[in-house]
Amino acid sequence: MRDFVQSVVKVSREELPRVLYAWALRFFLKFGQVLGWTVVIAVTVTRFSIHQLPIILLVQGFFTIVGTLFFSVIVNRFKGIHILLLNISFAVVLLFVAFLYYEHDLVFTVFSLLANGIFLSQVSIMLSNYTEDFFTPLEAERIVPTVESADTIGGILAGSLLASATFASLGSTLILIWIGCLGSFLLLLFLLKPKLPFFLQELEKNSPALHSPSLAWNAISKSIDEIRRVPFLQIFLTVLIFHGVIAQFIEFLYTKAVDESVHLSSVADHEASLTHSLGILHVFLHGSALIVELFVSSRLLRSLGTFAGFLIHVVMIFFSGLAMVFGYGYLTAVLARNNFEMTTIIQRNAYETSYYAFRYGTLRSLREFFEGIILPLAAVLGTILILGIENFFMEEDLGAVIPFFLLSLALGMGVFAFQLQKHYTDMTIQNLYSRIPIAQHHAIEIISQRGHKNSFDHLLKIFYTTESFLIQEKIIRAFGSLGGEKVAVFLARMLRSERDDLYSDILLSCKDLGRMLNRSASGKRIRLRLRKALIHFLKRSELEPSVKAEALATLSYFDPDALVPYLSSDEWLLQAVAAVDLWKSNLHKEEVDTVLRQWEVKRDENSLFGLLYFVGHVSSKRF
Repeated sequence: MRDFVQSVVKVSREELPRVLYAWALRFFLKFGQVLGWTVVIAVTVTRFSIHQLPIILLVQGFFTIVGTLFFSVIVNRFKGIHILLLNISFAVVLLFVAFLYYEHDLVFTVFSLLANGIFLSQVSIMLSNYTEDFFTPLEAERIVPTVESADTIGGILAGSLLASATFASLGSTLILIWIGCLGSFLLLLFLLKPKLPFFLQELEKNSPALHSPSLAWNAISKSIDEIRRVPFLQIFLTVLIFHGVIAQFIEFLYTKAVDESVHLSSVADHEASLTHSLGILHVFLHGSALIVELFVSSRLLRSLGTFAGFLIHVVMIFFSGLAMVFGYGYLTAVLARNNFEMTTIIQRNAYETSYYAFRYGTLRSLREFFEGIILPLAAVLGTILILGIENFFMEEDLGAVIPFFLLSLALGMGVFAFQLQKHYTDMTIQNLYSRIPIAQHHAIEIISQRGHKNSFDHLLKIFYTTESFLIQEKIIRAFGSLGGEKVAVFLARMLRSERDDLYSDILLSCKDLGRMLNRSASGKRIRLRLRKALIHFLKRSELEPSVKAEALATLSYFDPDALVPYLSSDEWLLQAVAAVDLWKSNLHKEEVDTVLRQWEVKRDENSLFGLLYFVGHVSSKRF
């Protein structure tokens, strides 16, 4: 079962403890937040009115900015785990006060907004910073969707709880469950913390520390200076502003449509019914997002490049707005929210991956600035626009006017999102030449992803100029992900070299390249070139048997038939590798069966080793 799960989510055994830790933290944070925030929205809409919702969103954005200004003092001065502890503790106290005054409309709303706006919004930001330190950029590209699925599954389970008529009418109980989730978060934070892989520990040791014992109000000013210096960050900031404004428009249109579908005279009944309806829709929305997260997002980004996620998001927003312009109602509003949630997942994964390209030492402060200042300001701007539209247009016209503004915003966001990839490449290339090991390590992995131009030339230059074996090794492995004819020529040349310290990495990269080959003319040329290089490599008498075995296994990716002569090799290991790979390829099974029978008859030491190797590498179901 575990192997099946790992194959679906693309997580190795070594990564599993880190993934589970990050996943569990995000799950408890999101599960509690969906429960509590839904109650706050329901209380606001039913006890005040739908027209007060923009005010609540405005206050929420303001509190988030206040929290960011406060924590900008300490964001780079203390360890992330300590900042998380501080925020959660304050949030629990405020939420407990909100629970005690649940029946008092104003007190409950204010304390809930303080907890969620000032402290829990910071936890969301800091948690991403904290957990990203456990992964490399290539790991993140593959693993982030799995970790982010905790948010989605948390939303589904919270929605299921809210959909229950029993719990929907017990708003105060849901606040207590929210507090309990935060307590569970704290326990997990300290009790299940995994160890970093050895190579990441070494990179951390050799890189400057990110925190300092002194305090200063400079995190925001540092971020602004960095944004002025880097064109990518300027465009990135603009895209985030558009996204934040659009999110407010979608939230308002969605909540308005759901509220209008509930018609009950009693305030208490209306509140319970609205909570129930929002809960059911949470299950639907997060269920759709989960499918995208687990089966689409990472594969899409690996195929199209990191910032394709932003463009897909823009396209879906545009068509959702278009649908609402021609027919705003419950169905189009819910579908718009569903499309927004699904493509936000893809954009979010691209967004998280891009942080590894930021200049070393600026990631934490920039994330705090973007998520703690820019996105809340965008939310405030979006809310002000909605309030302005409400004042200038009749209520019956809002269903057409607001979607029209949504269309305009989507077009504006698309113009800037289209420019992101080029500037992302430029910023990554600068980091390739950094003297900080972990920054250079991240840049190598990023530049080997899809969407970058001239990646091979830059990596090759670093390979021949660096004195670090670790960097050379990293570049060789990155070439396997990069692919292409230039990479094939380089790997073939390296197989003819005397760099025996890199042979293992070269062969692994050849395997990676073999996995991605297609039937195009380029693919055929690569296959022929590396087949020839590997056959020549295997003829070298000075190679260790283990290296030859690895080379033989690699050859099976390019020409399995070339393994047949090795079934009669004098070395049992080469015989065994050839037998295993031919059997798995469903080729020459009669010849392989003959070898197996010979081993059974001989029963000498080498024959037994060969049999054990074969049985250990071929599933019993296959023979």
